[in-house]
Amino acid sequence: MGLRLITALSLICLWSPVLGEADSAGLFSTSDAVVHLDSANFQRTVTGTDHAWFVDFYSTWCGHCVRFAPVYKAFGRDIEDWYKVMRVGAIACSSSGNSPTCRRYDIWGYPTVKVGSKYSQQVKIIDTQATI
Repeated sequence: MGLRLITALSLICLWSPVLGEADSAGLFSTSDAVVHLDSANFQRTVTGTDHAWFVDFYSTWCGHCVRFAPVYKAFGRDIEDWYKVMRVGAIACSSSGNSPTCRRYDIWGYPTVKVGSKYSQQVKIIDTQATI
């Protein structure tokens, strides 16, 4: 068992630079109708604005997140005409720089979609049993 553990840890160490690069790319590109959010821009972009926000807190290594990303991108495209009152964004919690923001919003599972209402100082969780 000790040899298996050492082998597993060695493989993780070998792949960690590659995984880090995947994290920085995220699941959404600039051509998607989803605003790229991170710890540096989250507060000023999402909270206290004059429109509502849907925010996807995701992880790049999460299979559910990978499968949900095309649906969320389509949702972003579907509401593009509502841009003045409603926006769609996503933050990669798997990126170490975004961890503080994800912890602040009590993200414990992925993907988690939260919604911030107009002029809200917080984004709140929506009913996870609902289908978007």
